[in-house]
Amino acid sequence: SMRSEPTEDGPPHSARFIMRGLCHDESPPAGDYLKVAREKANANQWDDAIRAYDDALRLDANSAVAYTGRAAAHSNKGATDLAVTDYTKAIQLDAKALGAYNGRAAMYESKGDHDRAIADYGRTIQLASPQDKIEAILAYMSRADIYSRQNQSALALPDYEKAIAVAA
Repeated sequence: SMRSEPTEDGPPHSARFIMRGLCHDESPPAGDYLKVAREKANANQWDDAIRAYDDALRLDANSAVAYTGRAAAHSNKGATDLAVTDYTKAIQLDAKALGAYNGRAAMYESKGDHDRAIADYGRTIQLASPQDKIEAILAYMSRADIYSRQNQSALALPDYEKAIAVAA
């Protein structure tokens, strides 16, 4: 599977999903493992992060936050299929897990499955509330990029404009 390499502009493409949905702490004891997992992910220690998310999920099998975080760690290791599986589980547990929709869309995009990517970005846009600006902007920009690469400027331009409007 395709793997994006770090650039001077920052971490790999999928790393931007690492913190999505992970800012609110869950109740202990799973919360302790989530804290460790976040620290390991922030240090690019993906295997350790995955182990900590596994521990959190053993204590709370319904943690969409843990599935989203583990998916992002899998993504950064280039394990696209495992990432898709975990993002999908997060979405099943929390239908409004916008970070999981955006993360899964990026995985589909990296696999060349543009229709599914567009659908997931569209779901983020549909579900985003005014406080979900970052997720909405990411979804509009990413969907516009796909349309642009497909030479569908009539679809790309409105999404770019909406991204700018949301950001304003």
